[in-house]
Amino acid sequence: MVDFFYNFLHQWPLNINVNKYEYMVLVDMLKTSHSELDKKIGGGIQAFQVWFLPVFKTRCFFLIKDDDSVDDKMEKNKLGKCNWEDN
Repeated sequence: MVDFFYNFLHQWPLNINVNKYEYMVLVDMLKTSHSELDKKIGGGIQAFQVWFLPVFKTRCFFLIKDDDSVDDKMEKNKLGKCNWEDN
């Protein structure tokens, strides 16, 4: 699963919502591993996208909330204790 999402992170087009399957898996991974889940997802999750962070020269998953606000990048070791960033 880690290899799948690592490759997905580096191949998915930027700023486009992920597919339904990847969305469901990312939500499940958040629910099982994030210590501040309520704070992270707020009223709900609308989508996940892959964004490029020029400061770190890497791609990261971003969470788009139901109220259209954007949560910060998915932190290292929060999704299934895996590092999703390419550092």
